[in-house]
Amino acid sequence: MPAASASVHLYDLRPGAKFQDYLLLEQIGIGGQGVVWSAIDPGRRQVVAIKINEIAESDQGQIDDQMVERQADILLHLQHPHILPIYDIGIHGSLRYFLSPYISGGSLQQKLNGQIIPLAEAFRYIAEVCWALDYLHSQGVIHRDLKPSNVLMDLNHYTCLADFGLARVVSDATNALHTGRGTPPYAPPEQHALKQITRQSDLYSLGIMLYELFTHQLPWKGEQVLGMQQLYSSVELPDPREVDPSLPPGLTALLRQVTAAEPKQRPESASEVLARVSEAFGFGPSPAPPLVTPEVTEERHRNDAILLLKHAFLAWDRHPEKTPFSLTRFAVVDEYLRANAPRSIPGNLQCLMLQTALAYGHREADWWQRTEKVDDRLSVAMRLVEQGNPAIGERILTVLMHDPDAGQGSGALVMQVSNILLDLAASRNAPSLQRRALQSLRRILPSGRIWQETALGAEQDRKLAALAVPDSDSADDAARLIGHLRSDCAVRASLAVAEPDRSSDLLLAIQEGAGSLPASVPPVRRTRIAVEWILQRLALQPLKTLLAYASIFLGSLLGFGLLVLQTLRMPESMGYDYIVISLERGAFMGAAFGFGILLTRLLMERLGKMALRPRLGLSILAGGLVLATAFVLWRLLVLKGAPISPVLFLGSLLIACGFAFATLLRNPLLRSLLCLAALGLSLGGAWWLFQAAGFDFAPLVNFEESWSPLQVLGTLMLVGLPIAILGNLVRLTPQEK
Repeated sequence: MPAASASVHLYDLRPGAKFQDYLLLEQIGIGGQGVVWSAIDPGRRQVVAIKINEIAESDQGQIDDQMVERQADILLHLQHPHILPIYDIGIHGSLRYFLSPYISGGSLQQKLNGQIIPLAEAFRYIAEVCWALDYLHSQGVIHRDLKPSNVLMDLNHYTCLADFGLARVVSDATNALHTGRGTPPYAPPEQHALKQITRQSDLYSLGIMLYELFTHQLPWKGEQVLGMQQLYSSVELPDPREVDPSLPPGLTALLRQVTAAEPKQRPESASEVLARVSEAFGFGPSPAPPLVTPEVTEERHRNDAILLLKHAFLAWDRHPEKTPFSLTRFAVVDEYLRANAPRSIPGNLQCLMLQTALAYGHREADWWQRTEKVDDRLSVAMRLVEQGNPAIGERILTVLMHDPDAGQGSGALVMQVSNILLDLAASRNAPSLQRRALQSLRRILPSGRIWQETALGAEQDRKLAALAVPDSDSADDAARLIGHLRSDCAVRASLAVAEPDRSSDLLLAIQEGAGSLPASVPPVRRTRIAVEWILQRLALQPLKTLLAYASIFLGSLLGFGLLVLQTLRMPESMGYDYIVISLERGAFMGAAFGFGILLTRLLMERLGKMALRPRLGLSILAGGLVLATAFVLWRLLVLKGAPISPVLFLGSLLIACGFAFATLLRNPLLRSLLCLAALGLSLGGAWWLFQAAGFDFAPLVNFEESWSPLQVLGTLMLVGLPIAILGNLVRLTPQEK
């Protein structure tokens, strides 16, 4: 048995919380002895029931607690087809718990309350309870709380005796107990008087159960308690034939003997009671208890899950707006499908499971992914959002925001969902819900390719514009959505009513969403906002930018250092100085050249919302100018005044072009190869034009005139590889909110 932990009380238990290793689902029962919760047992991958009660602080409570601990081993090893297994007995804080499988069919009490039970069916229940009692008594266990609500049923109506919270292990008898009086209508007089309890005490409770099973009511309709009256009178059980004259005459005498005030006057065993009931009704010899293997038990659990799914689907098919499962029953079906249908199930069942998962907040992300069609996911989401439950709305918006395919649904359905989400955002009841709705809209609505008059229709665009006007986080989300949709109508409508202090931030958020502003915004203002936006984007994630620059600088240092090492002429005696000079000049070039590559990549990767052509033009031009400046400084300071030509600028633009286009590729190897090709073409091509074609201009870098093309190519590889590889090592695209 697990040891006690920090103090935990019944009122601390909440759905979704952990209790020991179990995930609590919902409270499914309550009584004088505690509460019952359904839960997920991750080890068994099964839904279980946990009966939990507070441990009494009194001396007698502590004695009772120690008794349960001593008897736990016997209770945990009870094995019978009609006894609910006990998986675990333990203490958690101030609570004692009993862990058992969850049974889906309810209890015998519920069946009694709901319908008349045919005689043959009732006799089967009697037989199963009697077999279970005989087994318990053979193990030295007295149940002490036998009643219809403690006889559970699966969906095929197989019964099992449950709830051993009051059970005790005895040899021939147990001493008087000062707790656990049982349930009054079913308890024998000796239990009410806290006197000696025997196996015949359970038979007394069985007798009351039989009376109720045959008459569908308690003796005297529950207004009097037979066991209490027998403490001071000789009253007997009322005649069941007064309620149902069709019952056999011998039944009355049998039930009165089973419920005799003196335990010694009662039958010896439950099997004797069963035999006499069978005889009274003329059923012939009592049947023998069945042998049920673990495989059969597992098959019963599977059948229960299948029946639950079938019944729920039929109910949902008639009323799709309703959730046909309880959370616990949904969890039973969910665990079954995870184990037996791990890949795919029919689309209509996917929708049923997704709707229920979202309604209860249980494995909703998993079922969102398992629902294969985008239109099915959106239809379920729309149906639930329309119900107006904020908690369900939050769940739906969360999964929508993480679904990369949410915008791939049919156009009409996407627009329906969008209108619902926009209305949800406009309600302003819950700020967090409002933000999630706006962010989900950005996820599912396609980005406008160009600025257009309206995106969602004039009315919806104006509604969106009104959301963007206040100075708040949700308003910034609305402004970014305006930019994402590129609605000129929404821009004009929001600027028309926005305060002057708000309008600049509003335009900046729209620029962030679109990468540009519409022509309706004056050119000077558009330019100022664009420059401010670019500077903000370049300043994102400074540590990552610094790491990228360090990587690019190292690659440039190695590349140009190797170039100097290959081309610098120095006496052989200066080997160490030769290396130092190469590294110094490589570091000088690496600092300037690396900044040009960094700027090219920053503009391409950080300005992802800007249209591709202007973004390419800006990054290639800005990066090329910095790279050209680096080559000019190289020739002036390192090569001591070597001539400068337009080829430096053209070659620099080619290098910047290679690194700019490389950012559009996902494969790291292809990015490096493209950059290596750009470096080779610019450095080697300029040298070839200067050396072989006889053009009168200075190349970007110099090689030995006596070198063969193969030597030049080898040197270009040595120079270009570290720059191309390390220059693309750190990605600079920011993770958008």
